[in-house]
Amino acid sequence: MVNPWHKTRRSVEKDYRFYDSPRVVYEKITQRNWPYSEDNPDRDLLELRDLSYMCLLYGTTCRASELCRFDKYNQRGELLFSKPSVDTTQFHIEGGYLKFREVIVLKRKEPVLDENGNQVYDEQGKPRYKIIEDLSKYPTRNEINFPLNGSFSIYTNHVINYIEQLSEGSELFPFKYRRGWQIVNYVTGEMQHYLRSMGLKFYTRLLDRNLEDLKEFSGHARIQNLITYLGEGNLEKKISEVKF
Repeated sequence: MVNPWHKTRRSVEKDYRFYDSPRVVYEKITQRNWPYSEDNPDRDLLELRDLSYMCLLYGTTCRASELCRFDKYNQRGELLFSKPSVDTTQFHIEGGYLKFREVIVLKRKEPVLDENGNQVYDEQGKPRYKIIEDLSKYPTRNEINFPLNGSFSIYTNHVINYIEQLSEGSELFPFKYRRGWQIVNYVTGEMQHYLRSMGLKFYTRLLDRNLEDLKEFSGHARIQNLITYLGEGNLEKKISEVKF
């Protein structure tokens, strides 16, 4: 289903057949802020929240719904579960990195099995899959590391500054996809997937076009889904040393 605030169905190949470097991306996400009221006592915190959100969209290559709140419905329109935003307990500083753990990968389905537990296939011989209805059954990403030093730490520092102002266990982004889209679009002029796309293209370059390593990092189910990003191990060392 196409989101009503998208003008067309998203096509990575059509929309983002270019590469913006980390510096260009940073310039885009810092060029302006959402126009919160000057009388809003939380204005500075909200601006930092929005910037932290964009830093994580880019640096994690997560889908927006994996970072903020998300409601999952079945085909009948019935609510299956509500996923909260990522929270402060998922972040730890260790060994020169900000470590981000247990990030749920939402774009997954589970195989349809018969009464004997065997895979069911359709008339064309393709395996059948169905929506995962239990949030606890979704897979999670490997730990994602952001350097505390080097050029890329310019992204890391905003996330740390924001987390430090929240209480333990607080959600970082207590809003849903549509609000995130509004913020990113207003600030950057792009849709949210721009940041994920540029992040994946950045990591492809760090990983010397090793798609298997990129799949391991990004949490994609199939390597074919990464062909679009055609570029990319020792990722932590490379991201610490990158200069821009």
